[in-house]
Amino acid sequence: MDVGLSTGALVAAAGATAAVGGAGLAVVFRLSRSSPTWAVRLAPITAVIAVAAGVTAASIAMLLDSEQVLLMVLVLAVSTSIAVIFGVVGGRRVADLQRRAADHEAALQRDREIEERRRELISWLSHDLRTPLARMRALTEAHEDGLAPADYSTRMMREVDGLTVIVEDIATLSRLRSPTSKLNRQITDLSDLVSDTVSSSQPVADQLGIHLEALGHSGIDVQADPGELGRAVSNLIANALRHTRPEGFVSVSVSRRNSDAYIEVADQCGGIPDDQITRLFEPGWRGTNARTPGDGGAGLGLTITRSVVEAHDGFVTTANSDGGCVFTIRLPLADQPPHLGADQKQAPNEQTILGESASGTLTAPYDTRPRSQD
Repeated sequence: MDVGLSTGALVAAAGATAAVGGAGLAVVFRLSRSSPTWAVRLAPITAVIAVAAGVTAASIAMLLDSEQVLLMVLVLAVSTSIAVIFGVVGGRRVADLQRRAADHEAALQRDREIEERRRELISWLSHDLRTPLARMRALTEAHEDGLAPADYSTRMMREVDGLTVIVEDIATLSRLRSPTSKLNRQITDLSDLVSDTVSSSQPVADQLGIHLEALGHSGIDVQADPGELGRAVSNLIANALRHTRPEGFVSVSVSRRNSDAYIEVADQCGGIPDDQITRLFEPGWRGTNARTPGDGGAGLGLTITRSVVEAHDGFVTTANSDGGCVFTIRLPLADQPPHLGADQKQAPNEQTILGESASGTLTAPYDTRPRSQD
């Protein structure tokens, strides 16, 4: 055997295999960034083609006659084609298995997160239910021993009202998340809805010493269930009042942008930590692991708001602002244009305080001067 010829064939085979394999590997690496599935399928094909290129180069280097080289090429072509088919099938199978494994791991992670949230919610609800029940038990035992306080009935009614709120929140959230839940939609003027909601919340604001106001454009109509949407806005106002300092302000504005209507509730809560903003709408979340007895509800208000808004094909978001945060509800406008009476028409950019005058019309232009910070 000619050593020189053999060495040349080996060098040629190695060079061809390295060149083709290197080029194929570069393509595989490039594809792995954009299409991992195709990269997995191409990897075995690259190996087969690289081997075929090496054998072909070795055959030529061994100075075989043209017929022998042609026969070798044909054999390699048939063998390579079969190997490529097996490589494609195998690569596809591997890619499918990898995708299924990734989907399965993602599903397991979601299940773990859901289970963690469920346990957390049950723990919080248990605490919120146990606290008023313990106070009711203490009051009952004091009554049996003849030591009940003078306002015994008032205290018991307060505890019952607290339990009622928790039970109603749980029932409401369950109903809203039911696939059979239906909304009683009708053309609703957001200005009127916000005005009524703010009016109902005004006594609480006055008691807390917080300035509560509503402002915006009149005649912005949406297809909505007034009761459910009003509850969603009321929950945002209650949340804002709960976290705003005394002598602070809470404003509720209504506006229209392009084909959407917006309700924004701004407060002076001092801002929300970035790591808590993403959890604000989770059931039971209050921004702290410590549960405050008697703070009202079970931490389901914002969750109910999100469910109501999403049921209306809308979105609710929150963001920090100067000295507080802003909750924004975005809803699609009604298909038909709003019906404005002659006494309700105003300049496009004019804003009014959404308080009703004796005649029932929206009056008192909104003062656009900067608000003083107390």
